[in-house]
Amino acid sequence: ILNKGNRVPDYLEAAALCIELFVNENEAVYDKREPELNALIRRLEQLPEDEPFKRVFLGEIYLAKASLQGKFDNRVQALWLFNKAYSLLEENYKRYPKFAPTYVPWGVLNAAIGSLPDDYKSVAGILGFTGDISKGLDLVREGYYTCLASTEYAFYQPYFGFVYCYINFQLEGIEEVDLYTLGLPVEQSSFFIYLQSRILLGQGKSKKALSLLEARPNGNQYLDFHYLHYLTGKIALTVNAPSAPRHLHRYLKLAHNKNYFKSSYRFLAWHYLLKNEADSVSYYRNKILAPGENFAGADEQAEVEAKRGFNKLLIEARLKFDGGFYPEVVKLLTPEAFLACCTKPWEQAEFHYRLGRAFQELALRNKAISAYKKALAVPLEQSTYAIGNSALQLAAILEANGAYTDSKKYYQLALKHKGFPFYEGIHQKAKTGLTRLN
Repeated sequence: ILNKGNRVPDYLEAAALCIELFVNENEAVYDKREPELNALIRRLEQLPEDEPFKRVFLGEIYLAKASLQGKFDNRVQALWLFNKAYSLLEENYKRYPKFAPTYVPWGVLNAAIGSLPDDYKSVAGILGFTGDISKGLDLVREGYYTCLASTEYAFYQPYFGFVYCYINFQLEGIEEVDLYTLGLPVEQSSFFIYLQSRILLGQGKSKKALSLLEARPNGNQYLDFHYLHYLTGKIALTVNAPSAPRHLHRYLKLAHNKNYFKSSYRFLAWHYLLKNEADSVSYYRNKILAPGENFAGADEQAEVEAKRGFNKLLIEARLKFDGGFYPEVVKLLTPEAFLACCTKPWEQAEFHYRLGRAFQELALRNKAISAYKKALAVPLEQSTYAIGNSALQLAAILEANGAYTDSKKYYQLALKHKGFPFYEGIHQKAKTGLTRLN
């Protein structure tokens, strides 16, 4: 950083441009500004071969560019860029094993590839990509704290802190870290607010997450992060906030692509279902079922739910669970309610699963175990998220109880359930769990 010609400004400019293009989600804007990004990459390529920052900078930018190409469904180009990033970071780690800035991006790749579902992992292996979850998580942690303690690498702290929290949150690693505990200025950044609100939502602290999102900074100096309107509407719905439809409609109006549109219609349908406004429910259900692309898993899930029909009791319980109102979930999901409202197998599985989740959060482990086993015993023609996550959560409880043999069995069972939206995330977490136990 102290040397002239170090290209840090070019790296930071390229990274900022990638973030802007990723948030903008407009392929036409990407095509227009790609030459600008390529020019910055060429400047980074001018760094000498013996400069370890060269491969780190290029590796990170190639990864970001691969994500952009993937977002626009340019899969061949995305794979080519990912391969370049992988090769650069692997080489740098081998050549400079004590160079801490390599640890975080290389650690992320290791954790991500190591936790891939088997269907994806076999393809990755053919292409020469290998990963290790435990090694990846350790590298991210070591990279963050090493750079934090270094004046020379201090400019990495916000970025590495975000990655450190995100990877642990996404894979449910051993560590429970958030942006506040790392001392980062959460309220000053939409990206920090995005991650911290998701962490809070996972902790059942929806009101805090909603307050954080609704107070996020705005103005010409901030990027238009339209996805946050969708996230805010989703979270507002869990606490029955009247602002939920407004946020969802704002997302539908401003977003540049169709990702999360069907999911937004789903949440709007739920809003009116709870108000017993059947015509509005029918309108938004038809919007979900209308032809359209489903790039996002949430949109695929919305379509699945719209096709099978909405169960008001289960939706109410789901929203109360997401809002952190666990005792209210238990009050809703009574044996009498089960007999009255859950005649279809998918409804029965969802009922037991949601009750198990509530018991789990209330630290009633034995009751949670019983509910998950009931969910897994429901005969279904095909796997669902409720079934896959029942196996995953049951494994986690058994692991916490010290029943490691049974825990492994249910982590392995979770890996057998696939083909439904978001199964990849369940598989990643199951693989992370098995890594801890092996």
